[in-house]
Amino acid sequence: MLSWLDLIALLGLIYCFVAKVFFRKFKLLFVSQELKLITISLLGIEISIIPAALTNEGSPHALRTITAWPFYAISSGTILYQLGKLISTRKVYVATLLTGTIFFSLYQYSYFFQYPKFAKEGFEAGFSNEILYPRLVNGEVKCQDLRHEIKKMDRNTRINEIIDFSIDGRGPITSYLNNHWYDREYWGIWSDGKNADLLITAPQGSPKRVIFVVNALITPKHPEQLLEIWVNNIFQKKFVLNAPENNQIEVALPISFDDSKPLHIEFRTPNAVSPIAAGIPTNDPRILGIGLRTAEFKR
Repeated sequence: MLSWLDLIALLGLIYCFVAKVFFRKFKLLFVSQELKLITISLLGIEISIIPAALTNEGSPHALRTITAWPFYAISSGTILYQLGKLISTRKVYVATLLTGTIFFSLYQYSYFFQYPKFAKEGFEAGFSNEILYPRLVNGEVKCQDLRHEIKKMDRNTRINEIIDFSIDGRGPITSYLNNHWYDREYWGIWSDGKNADLLITAPQGSPKRVIFVVNALITPKHPEQLLEIWVNNIFQKKFVLNAPENNQIEVALPISFDDSKPLHIEFRTPNAVSPIAAGIPTNDPRILGIGLRTAEFKR
């Protein structure tokens, strides 16, 4: 996303171009050196867009165009410099200084206070972050005092604590989704195809079972969804889902497993179909297995 400063630079470029074309005294605007910088910037921006244009996995993916930002900075700086030459008054300099200060202050606020909140999932912030970070920000404790507590809370799951797979779910949800899942939605997430799996750390306290709440693609043309659960490559249980929403399934965990490693939980849906094949009037071609809503470990 471009900043307001870049927008001002774009308007300034139009203004400078009009002045250069229609006013003789501004003919020296954008001489050869500045034109070279603008040309290099435009070429750099175009080339930087190519990686995002050639790929679609995980789109939208702004990080693939990150190499364009230095070129935006060069072009904006060059244009603003020319605009300063065109309108060189004390008021303009003061306004520019104030504008720069305001932008810098807003950026600092956004980076240190807003960004950690809406980007926490991208960095897979665990429940320890959810609980301990506010205490650190509020000045209740110091960094060195949190280290011991973080070590005790480094497991991101708890017995009797619901893991929410919706887009609003907290914790490192994306790290649990191993293979073959679509994007998270407001209610949960659909599995992609006839096989999907989780890698999820078992909580402390020797859990004996895990309860999943899942949706299924159920229509008159597709009245039931078959589901097999495998844990650590061992078959556990088979289910027949008949309800489109909130099917509760309970799976026993292996009697002995290495709790230092994540549990590998696999969902096999051999008769999964697309909404089109299920008779729904839509253009959705995805093969939908189950819609995973929540998980909860139990003793």
